[in-house]
Amino acid sequence: MLTQERLKELISYDPVDGTFCWKVTRSNRAVAGKVAGNCKDSKGYSVIRVDKRLYRAHRLAYLYMTGAWPKCDVDHKNNNRTDNRWKNLRASTRSQNIANKATPASNKSGVKGVCWNAAHKRWLVTLRVEGRHKYIGEFKCKETAVRAVREARQRLHGEFARHD
Repeated sequence: MLTQERLKELISYDPVDGTFCWKVTRSNRAVAGKVAGNCKDSKGYSVIRVDKRLYRAHRLAYLYMTGAWPKCDVDHKNNNRTDNRWKNLRASTRSQNIANKATPASNKSGVKGVCWNAAHKRWLVTLRVEGRHKYIGEFKCKETAVRAVREARQRLHGEFARHD
C-alpha cells in the first residue's frame, strides 16, 4: 500500500491549485518537473500511476495532506472531478457524497428529490439518506414542494446539501 512518505518521495502536490508534479524521472512520461495526472478514468476523475498502480488524484491529495488514506469517500465540494485543490476536497461518507451530487439530466422536474405523481396529481418529495428513501410529503404546488425538499435536504444533509 502506498504511504505518504513514498508519495512525497515521488510527487509534489500544490494544495492551492491542486496540481501534482513529478519529483523524479520514472519513465518517458513521468519526468521530473512535469505535471502528473493528465489522464482521466472512465468517470472523469484525474488519475496518476504510482509504482505500477493507478490512483485517483483526489485520494492521493488526501493521503499527501493527512498522512492517511480516507476511510470512505473524498468529496469534491464543487462537483468538478478534476478540481483537486485542497479547499475543494473533504472526507465524506458515501451518503454525504451522493447528497452533494448535482441534479441528474434525466430529472423532469428540474429539482432533485421532486417528481410529479400523476396518480395523486401532486408533487412528490423524497430524499435518500444513508441509502434509504425518506418520504417528505406530497404537495399541490411545485414551489411548496421545492421549498420542502430544500429545507429537508438542509436538515438531513447539512453542509453536503446541494440545491441545484
